Amino acid sequence: MNRIVTAVLAGLCLFGAQTALGQRGRARFLWPTLPRLSPGELIAPSVRLSNDSLRTIEFPAAVQVRERGQIVFAETLIVLLPPGDSADLWFGELECVDTLGVGYLLEFSVRDADTFERLAWIHCMTTTDTFCSYARARPPFIDGYLDVGEWDDAYRADISNLCGQSDSAVWPAGSAFALFKHDSAYLYVAVTIPPARAREFGDQIGLYIDEDNDGTWKPDSSEGNYWCLVSQSGGNEVQYRPWTPAGPGVPRAATGSECASGILNGFLVFECRFPFGDQPYELTVNSTASDTLGLFLHVADVDSGFSRMPGWWPMMLDDTLGWRTPFLYGKLILRTLQGGDIGIGGITGVPFDTTDTFTIWHPSVVLRNYGGSRVSGRLALVFSNASGIVRADTFDFDLYGGQSVQFRFPAIRFTTPGLHHGHLALVAHPDSIDWDFFVDPNLGVSEMSGRRPTAVAAPTILRGVLHLRPSPFPLSEGEGREDGAALLDAMGRKVLELQVGANDVRSLAPGVYFIRDASDTKPTTSKVLIAD
Repeated sequence: MNRIVTAVLAGLCLFGAQTALGQRGRARFLWPTLPRLSPGELIAPSVRLSNDSLRTIEFPAAVQVRERGQIVFAETLIVLLPPGDSADLWFGELECVDTLGVGYLLEFSVRDADTFERLAWIHCMTTTDTFCSYARARPPFIDGYLDVGEWDDAYRADISNLCGQSDSAVWPAGSAFALFKHDSAYLYVAVTIPPARAREFGDQIGLYIDEDNDGTWKPDSSEGNYWCLVSQSGGNEVQYRPWTPAGPGVPRAATGSECASGILNGFLVFECRFPFGDQPYELTVNSTASDTLGLFLHVADVDSGFSRMPGWWPMMLDDTLGWRTPFLYGKLILRTLQGGDIGIGGITGVPFDTTDTFTIWHPSVVLRNYGGSRVSGRLALVFSNASGIVRADTFDFDLYGGQSVQFRFPAIRFTTPGLHHGHLALVAHPDSIDWDFFVDPNLGVSEMSGRRPTAVAAPTILRGVLHLRPSPFPLSEGEGREDGAALLDAMGRKVLELQVGANDVRSLAPGVYFIRDASDTKPTTSKVLIAD
């Protein structure tokens, strides 16, 4: 399809180095600006074209999109540009596939005589920052060779370095793959690098693992990174380096871990296993439940003495400080399902600590399909108190592999004072979120405005003594405090007047209580758990 675009955009002139293509023009993609695509996303190419010549030129300009190497879209525009002017070109739309790891190449060209010369291009891929490991009873044989069917039951992901992180080159989709599975004893990881046809000293994969997924390194050196590499002697070795908030420690042999590498599959392959356990060099995780790890993974291939980086995940992780920061890592979820593996990505618009009886809440839930195939099911959100169920709503979903969707539940207002419970769950799936919150009729609407927690806050656990800190809000001259802090039970009844400093709570029954501090300029309610 041809269209005529006449550019009269005075003031859109772009300055910069001229190209060698007849000193005529420059181009860059306006969209997509990033290499990552979501499964099922619309691809709508947009390009800014500049005329760097000294005369008006008619540009036949074309965009071509390749999916897995095959042309799936092509369109040509005829652009008339005065000297020094620019034009933003919008081409048609196409929908990318609904599965993960599919690569796209977008190319923009202008005609020079009878030949189209490429001025701009970008590699894209459908990807996610959440991977899974599948629980399987059949362990692989760690020998550096992928036998037929050996990893067919594993989660497979494309980890190609499309951003060129820590490398001077952009690696297109299909440059590196990672496979994950586990049993009760080990996490198994395989990495394949199709462009690498040789095995050399320095070839390696690195896994940086935040075992409790809390976004930071533990101060006791119990978390760190593993290097699986080809040693100088030609053998294989696994090194473990502990990390703390202060930085990395000294690498040492990773006892119990094993790796092997080889090229018998026709390209470089790594197979590894990492033990579960309580030692610093082991993974302290719950391998029988849907435990989540923070993960950064890179793949280095040495070619004639020069190290390249064909694999890097998450692909947008910065190569200066980001790889050192667990808060920015992707997620590896230890799962038991292989097909449509549904998980709750988060919930907002609900009270997590306290609310008044006037505020109207608008629950919103993000649901993700972490697997590779389509799956249907039901999502349920239930609120209850001591009297029973207050509200229950459900949504039916139908998600493609890698797809995420946001569900907005009906608005709700909580009118009964006391302790409430929230329960968000996938029907017939293990993933759920549970939390408690308190409905306080003494809070006003103005006091609650802007207070919308976005994460479940754990209560303070105490035994015997409750320490109350002074209020951070000083009194104005002449102002007094009529009401101080009080401890309320789950039904909202006052059980103890609190003073700044130590308060003896040994006479109270174990359970959930709430501190209501009315002495501040903004009264607050916080949850505590009195233990035996």
